Parts: sequence; structure tokens; C-alpha cells
Amino acid sequence: MTKIRYKTGQRCPATGIYVFDGYVRFRQHTPTAEEQRIPLDRGDTFPPIRSRPPAAAWWVRA
Repeated sequence: MTKIRYKTGQRCPATGIYVFDGYVRFRQHTPTAEEQRIPLDRGDTFPPIRSRPPAAAWWVRA
């Protein structure tokens, strides 16, 4: 399976559970457990990590 990364600010292409896959730029902060898996609906905007301001990358959990 090919993993497609989505970044903070992009639109969600499909409803699903998305998993934190790192920061867009290197950071050493680990998001909270609640921030590591998020439900999104198609058309929602991928969010930043609330406990830290940098942009994050996400992938859909199959």
C-alpha cells in the first residue's frame, strides 16, 4: 500500500481516521495521544497539532 501524506491546511480527500506521520519540518515534540489519530470527513481541513504550532503531516489509516 502506498502511503500518501497530507499536510496541515490541505483538504481531506476522503472520510476516515488519519494518523500523525511527523512534522512538515523536523521537530522533536511528540503530540499527545489524542492528537495522533484524528477522524476527518471529506472536505475537512487537516489541522495543526494543537499542543505545538508547526504544521503536521497525516496519512489515512486503512
